[in-house]
Amino acid sequence: MDCSLIWFERMAIIPNHLLHMRFAHHQVRCVFWKIVLFFGLAIGPGIAVAQETRIPFRNPTVPLDHIWQGELDGFEADDYLETLRPMIARFEKVSGRTLIPGEKRKVGLKVYTHSGPGIATPHALVQACIQILQEKGFQRSEIFIIDLDLRLLWESGYISDRNDPEPSYAGVPVKIILDGNLFDPQWYYDSPIPSERFEYASVTDDLFSWNTLETDNRKSFLPLPLLLDVDFWINLPVITDHPALGINGVMANATLWNVSNQYRFLQNPMGASAAIAEIAAIPELRRGLVFSVVSLEKLQFIGGPFFNANYVRSSPELFLSANPVALDYVFLDRINRARATSGFRAVAPPPPVFDYAKSLGIGDYDPEVIQIEPIGSDVHAQ
Repeated sequence: MDCSLIWFERMAIIPNHLLHMRFAHHQVRCVFWKIVLFFGLAIGPGIAVAQETRIPFRNPTVPLDHIWQGELDGFEADDYLETLRPMIARFEKVSGRTLIPGEKRKVGLKVYTHSGPGIATPHALVQACIQILQEKGFQRSEIFIIDLDLRLLWESGYISDRNDPEPSYAGVPVKIILDGNLFDPQWYYDSPIPSERFEYASVTDDLFSWNTLETDNRKSFLPLPLLLDVDFWINLPVITDHPALGINGVMANATLWNVSNQYRFLQNPMGASAAIAEIAAIPELRRGLVFSVVSLEKLQFIGGPFFNANYVRSSPELFLSANPVALDYVFLDRINRARATSGFRAVAPPPPVFDYAKSLGIGDYDPEVIQIEPIGSDVHAQ
């Protein structure tokens, strides 16, 4: 076995104390990781089976080659309901995954508010998702909305009172990732890219009682509710361009805008693309994500992620897919077409995140293997 084991050390799912062991001699290090790999291969399948039995809708044949597309009559909650219901029905029929309450009776809605109120996840789409989940058997108290920042959630209208210790939106709890209460010191994405913004000093010092920021500097903590506390979660991103990411959309909302200490990855496109793909591949995070739903009520093709109304296009379309890679590829094409008609250069070549994510099994983006299926409001589950 080759002793170049840096990739395995980064991606292996192993106990926290083993992950941080250091060895003075390379040969000792190689022998240690070979033993870990041997036992991992020996017991891994049993662990995977045990995990999947706790997820009622888990289906290995999830249709990563499908994108469902629907037309909206408008941008009110009833318009979204009329279009989204048959799209979800079609997804359930093809995949065999039903969005009914499971053992945990919890479901998360990951919204996007990072660009502020000008181009956030549409409220009407969130309201439609809540109503459909209620129709599936969830109570409003069993659904939660989640995003990074308290101020941006408040400015975008998802929180009415910034001082409310238990914020809610239309009777649905709202969780704020960066308040620190959703983190656990054993659940994080580790990367050698250093942090330039020490915005989580209070989290590391007060919550986890660590002595220095040096330990925390290379960690991005994961939102525990989406890892362990839900039957499933739904990704509700918005599409903009981004100077470091190329496209700020489906994959970014489920990964970079879902963890702490994420600004360090934006220093260069390669680092950002690698982080997005590797976070998306974390088994516990990926297992819960049932699909993404994207509205083109607003799409910003230049100047993102900062909102600029001059560069926003609107189209009455709704997309649903379990393949975030293919969705982002479709929307990158939309961005580039809007840029071309306005005299701006295309985002080209495509950001490396597409190949990185494909190599980790997140999804393919080749138009030859992706089927875009139009769904009308007259389609119902059989």
